[in-house]
Amino acid sequence: MSRLIKIGAWSGEKRGNVVFIHGLGGHPYKTWRRAPNDGTFWPVWLAEDIKGLSVYSLGYVSPPTNWLGTAMPLLDEAANILRLLINNADLREGPIAFICHSLGGLIVKQVLRAANEQRNDPAIADFLSRVRQVIFLATPHTGSGKATLLERVGFLAWGSDSARDLVANKPELRDLNFGYRTLAEERRGHLSHLVYYEMVSTVLGRIVDPDKADPGLPDCRPTPVRADHVSIVKLRRRDDLVYLETKALISRLAPESGAAGELSIPPQEPFDVEWSWQHLVPKLIRGFAVCLLGLGLWLGVPKLVATLRSISATEEHTGEIKKITSDTAKDVAELKRLVIALSPARAAPGAETRVGEAVDDIVKGAAEGDGRLQKALDLLKTKNVGGAVQILRAIAEEKTARIKKDSKDAAVAYRTLGAIAGLGDPRQALDAYLKAIELDASDVDSLLWVGWIELERGHLDEAERRFRQVLRMAAGNEEAHSRYWARLGIGDIRVARGDLPVARADYRDAAEIAERLAQADPGNAGWQRD
Repeated sequence: MSRLIKIGAWSGEKRGNVVFIHGLGGHPYKTWRRAPNDGTFWPVWLAEDIKGLSVYSLGYVSPPTNWLGTAMPLLDEAANILRLLINNADLREGPIAFICHSLGGLIVKQVLRAANEQRNDPAIADFLSRVRQVIFLATPHTGSGKATLLERVGFLAWGSDSARDLVANKPELRDLNFGYRTLAEERRGHLSHLVYYEMVSTVLGRIVDPDKADPGLPDCRPTPVRADHVSIVKLRRRDDLVYLETKALISRLAPESGAAGELSIPPQEPFDVEWSWQHLVPKLIRGFAVCLLGLGLWLGVPKLVATLRSISATEEHTGEIKKITSDTAKDVAELKRLVIALSPARAAPGAETRVGEAVDDIVKGAAEGDGRLQKALDLLKTKNVGGAVQILRAIAEEKTARIKKDSKDAAVAYRTLGAIAGLGDPRQALDAYLKAIELDASDVDSLLWVGWIELERGHLDEAERRFRQVLRMAAGNEEAHSRYWARLGIGDIRVARGDLPVARADYRDAAEIAERLAQADPGNAGWQRD
């Protein structure tokens, strides 16, 4: 159930239209105010401050979990909303601006992309030509880590279709992001943007990280806001930065008219999600299963604890050396989990493996008595990635100075630097991998990572050149995984360029490689997943 609700309009000549679109679990009124009747419902501010402006709020059902209701997938929701917008008589005149929070920004991007594909329809072509401005507030353009966490605890969380669409680095989101960049480039000069991202964590942590909130538009620099994912759209006063810049942009939709007439603010229509008994049975079944799980834990945990205590008492009699070795292995495994969790590119080719190998290299060097690597290890344990990167860079540069003796050793150092630097700064990671290739031209892993980073930055030609190098160099069976990721990267480039049949062929080649690897190593969970 989607509905376009009028917030305010002037009786005279129309200057333009603004449509507010809330995000996951949002509401056409509650999302945009701090509390009822406290004067902070800022869609009304825009209607009051810009004469001739018509303001609307679009409501749709988007619960984060099926425990609270059901939602449509992103593509279906956008298709429904596009038809709603072009059939609304009030929107058939004047330029249009969208103000979007979170998931609402993805819906608007898909609405405009679908409209661009259907512009042979005169009504849709007219609508698209009049869309002049889009303002993104904490929109997860390439997904959210919290949605990924929700997906991993799927049975208990029971994420809705809308929530599952927000999983970080989901191919559909990358495709939408590339497609929208192309649309924005085609309409350069006719379509303006503002982008804001949150800098404060909620009780659940940061919902949308800064890199995920950046749509990568060349004419728009994202602006940080000292607010969390929810409060970023709950403004306090008219002099808040978000409101000042939004009002200034909206004011440029069209020149001010001298015949705007009088402003009318209609009463807010109720917007409630209708209850359906059809949803009760699945909830009862899942709730019963959760209760059984809880009962099993309640009865089983004491027995498990007693067993573990018995095992622990037995192990106290083993040798001290074995205990130290075991503790060290646990520490290294925990450190790997900690460092990999810091990575913004966990879905990139072999990210967990590459970062894990980098940690192993650092641990090995520290164990052999390298004090600098021990210090880097200690910094990583405290999540001080920047400090660790400085030490690793110094080591890599020192080894480069002895290039005639150990160029491959220096390349390994730069590859390690790239893996750790990539946790916080893709630019530093790119420089490190390029240096590794310069020192060792046969470094396929670094070539692959350069291609992937360039792809994420939107440099399609350079990314394709690197992936082609990987395919030429990775000829042996032991490097099949590199060919697999290179084929996937080339497929993504084809999608970004709109060449879907060729992209399908590249993806099919990648799938065949993964199938062979999975059959050759049935115990490798990573290849079975791929």
